[in-house]
Amino acid sequence: MAYASVLSLNQTLDKILHPHDQTEQQHIMRSLHEQVSFLLSFLDVSSPQNSDILSSLEGRIRDAAYEAEDIIESSMSNQIVSESGSHEYRTESQVPNQILSEWDQKFERLQKIIQELNSISDEVVKMRERNEIQVLLPRNSLPAASFKSHSTNKSATVRLEKL
Repeated sequence: MAYASVLSLNQTLDKILHPHDQTEQQHIMRSLHEQVSFLLSFLDVSSPQNSDILSSLEGRIRDAAYEAEDIIESSMSNQIVSESGSHEYRTESQVPNQILSEWDQKFERLQKIIQELNSISDEVVKMRERNEIQVLLPRNSLPAASFKSHSTNKSATVRLEKL
């Protein structure tokens, strides 16, 4: 289920990213998108040789993806509510402070998720270097897949041979 959760998060990020927007929120979303794209590529073409490693990695990836998507969807929902003017604030002066405080909390949670995904990506690169990962046919049926860890700037290209 890690693949499905990462794919869903990747699609959500694709919808909300704006290439010319340089806000802090968009910067965080782009960082998250880089990690998610890398892990999606990994999940698409790889399988650890050890099923315990697979279960552990997939569980960590799945949990982080679910949490990130929850935060993003909650933020989008809050933004829609605040833009519609139907919020539950007592005075107008409380609106910006509460929204800012909520964003600060979500920002911290997203930063922790990005760090966790970065850690997982580093593990994946090391596993690949030690040949602990078996390359499978990609789910998207492409003949070759390339994945890059943005945290280490190392590139790992996987060439698939006919079985």
